[in-house]
Amino acid sequence: MKTQLDISEAPDGGGIEQKGVSTIRKAGISAAVLLALAACGNENTNENDNGTGNDGVEDLPSAETVVDEAAALYEEIDGFYVERETVHEREEDMEDMNGVQSAEGMPEGGTDLMIEERVWMIEEDGEVWERLEVQDTIYGEEDGEPVEIEGPEAVRFTDQEDPAYQISYNRGEAEASRGEPFAQGDVASEADTYDRLLDEADLTLDGEEEINGVDTYRIDVEEEDLVSTYWFDADTFFEVKRESAEEEGGTGMGGDPGSREVLDYDLDPAWEEDLFEPPEDVEVIEEEDALDD
Repeated sequence: MKTQLDISEAPDGGGIEQKGVSTIRKAGISAAVLLALAACGNENTNENDNGTGNDGVEDLPSAETVVDEAAALYEEIDGFYVERETVHEREEDMEDMNGVQSAEGMPEGGTDLMIEERVWMIEEDGEVWERLEVQDTIYGEEDGEPVEIEGPEAVRFTDQEDPAYQISYNRGEAEASRGEPFAQGDVASEADTYDRLLDEADLTLDGEEEINGVDTYRIDVEEEDLVSTYWFDADTFFEVKRESAEEEGGTGMGGDPGSREVLDYDLDPAWEEDLFEPPEDVEVIEEEDALDD
């Protein structure tokens, strides 16, 4: 199952511009009113049945049901592919973050960090196969002029010859390193997040909303020091958008307020050999040998 979402970057490169306009779907009027109108032979009954008349109450799942279904989804699938953009909004100088001095030319003041990534996570033959393609771009200002700093596109994936190892390189470079992964991937890792929300957070269903052409359920989430909103595909319950804003003393998304939005996704994608092997023009060296050099 593949879902295409319609998203484009804002012309100034400073954020994400959504082509779809979010709307709250109009619901049908109550059954009691419908009966009264039918008894009177009112000609507007059909219009109301089609959701074009007065607003009313529509049968919707509870917030807990939606989040529970989102967690249960990962018990039903063997993998996924997702293309998404994450934006972290930072108010302080990059050089002030965690006491680390920034590189020369880094924007001063507040910045936006955009992370564009494509992720494949597939369970096959008792192994978890992972491929990640990611590129970071920093937007800010320097001396009153807009600055855009684009990092290299990093690629890493499970080694086809030995799934216990991972191969990583920057696209365009001639060498890749092979070594043990920092962490083992897990297809169901998002389910842990949703289970935690069910146990610890206050959840509120804020109706249905169209996100980039996809009907979704909007869930408002309140945790200690953190307020978030999640949007789940109304058909599959796959998360298609998330926004977070920390309260005073909170952590936000990775320490910053921001958003994560899905451009495209596919449930149970096919395992493809070329996803887990390096390009022919890239030489793979052992990580230990690379460190010795």
